[in-house]
Amino acid sequence: MHGTGISSVDFFQPRTNHMSFSSAAWRLALALPVIIACEQEPRQPVIDSAAPAVAQASDSAMPTSAGSTWNPSLGPVLFVSGGQSDASVVFPEFSDSTLTDTTTFDTSGLAGMQVDLFARAGMTGRGRLRTVAGPTRSDGCLSWPDALITVDSAAPNSVWMIAFAANHVRPIPLDSIESFTRADSTRLTVDVARMASLIPDDTAAAFRGIPFFVRQVRRFNIGPQTRVLVASVTRRLNQEANPLEEQLLLMAERSDSTSAGRWVPVYYERVSGQEETIETTDVLAAVMLGGETPAIVLIRDYGNGSAYSLLTRARDGVWRISWSSAYAGC
Repeated sequence: MHGTGISSVDFFQPRTNHMSFSSAAWRLALALPVIIACEQEPRQPVIDSAAPAVAQASDSAMPTSAGSTWNPSLGPVLFVSGGQSDASVVFPEFSDSTLTDTTTFDTSGLAGMQVDLFARAGMTGRGRLRTVAGPTRSDGCLSWPDALITVDSAAPNSVWMIAFAANHVRPIPLDSIESFTRADSTRLTVDVARMASLIPDDTAAAFRGIPFFVRQVRRFNIGPQTRVLVASVTRRLNQEANPLEEQLLLMAERSDSTSAGRWVPVYYERVSGQEETIETTDVLAAVMLGGETPAIVLIRDYGNGSAYSLLTRARDGVWRISWSSAYAGC
């Protein structure tokens, strides 16, 4: 654990690809209070005291070393943008128990590597690794090696967020609710709030009855008939001395091959605690790995540090956390 203060963390993965909800439950959800909000950009991450989510191996995860569930089709490392040409080099084989402030990294095979650059909208360009330097912090905090990446080609006005070794993954473009028509965005936020109100195992009793605030919704396609959304939903309890917040990462799918055409929840993560000490999870990009496995790259921000996870859709249609990085920070 990286600190204290989180009151509950729940992870949901259904036994089958779809959960079924009764019509009575949906009618009940219509009567629940809902707050709908669209923001141009997610709010800045806040401090969190929870530890990174525990990795669970999916069918597509093949270990690169003992204990690692990193998929080798992603290449040897993950690059995370630090702004312009700066990046952190995340070595996927390290865990919280093996990454220390004295860890040394073998960067000899990375020099000159060609990399593909990604953002939420898809692939933004291609670059080249110029230099890699070992961690330079001297305060005892954990850190990844630093790198400089030269952008050789890029889409106009694009800003990359993550990078992989070139030709290892394909992009899955995400669209954002800000790009929808007003009617579509309203309808989708209502749908998300309804689903959030029906998610089971709500262990944070203090938030029951509090309206849901839909902070962000992103959508993408997997195959010709399946659409997926990933949403960030919050609830807040504005107590003067101890304001509390609950954050819900919610995923749902809709199949065009069914007559109902309704969004069905397929995965969620729920975390709650003090407003100033709660984990913030956000989507950095979506990619297709191994030619057939959709994956979402998540950042888990703890204020003083962060970790990264891959949320993948296995062959059985179930979304699982297939890999999580070590925590780096103070």
